[in-house]
Amino acid sequence: MRCVAWALAVVMAVVPAVLGGTPTYLKIKTPSPQHPWQIGQTNGLSWVSAFEGVSQFDIELARLKTDGLLFVARNVSISWSNLNVHLDNVPIGDDYYVLFLDSTHGNVYSMSERFSIVAAGSTPTSGTVATANAGANEVTLKGGPNPTAQFAHTFVSENSALGGWRNEWVSRGVGLGMGALGVVVGFSLIFYYVLFKPGMINSF
Repeated sequence: MRCVAWALAVVMAVVPAVLGGTPTYLKIKTPSPQHPWQIGQTNGLSWVSAFEGVSQFDIELARLKTDGLLFVARNVSISWSNLNVHLDNVPIGDDYYVLFLDSTHGNVYSMSERFSIVAAGSTPTSGTVATANAGANEVTLKGGPNPTAQFAHTFVSENSALGGWRNEWVSRGVGLGMGALGVVVGFSLIFYYVLFKPGMINSF
């Protein structure tokens, strides 16, 4: 069943870009087999993208051999291209994957290569630990999988900010439109009484 789930995740990540007909992609560069993460360190997570229609995503860690997810960050801006993840007492293993997804609707946008999380102070069997990204936002991930856990960090939603901006200007537009309509109706009534019922104007 786990293999089927992973196959579905890959299909969900790839098929929308293929069917969309546009050059959209979201590729995770690090971590990777040659750039693992390490406990007790601030590890770099980086990606490249040209992904239309998505402004933000959520980040989770999954394992091939073990059930459960680690919830890293929510509402990550796709424009950032990197993030730092400090690992504190996270289980080590060589079967980790990073998932970029919409956790609300279950849409998987991208999945990293399989990589390792190594113990503090140990030397990776191959490659070097993914170094921290200068100036990037940082989240701290603690403990193992927990189905009731929240995301380690939730950033401000760009969609919410945009929605508020839109709502404000929609409200202003409606107000201006109603005001303009009132002016037009008022002038129409004046012209009507001047042209067709001047006697009523004099009576005022």
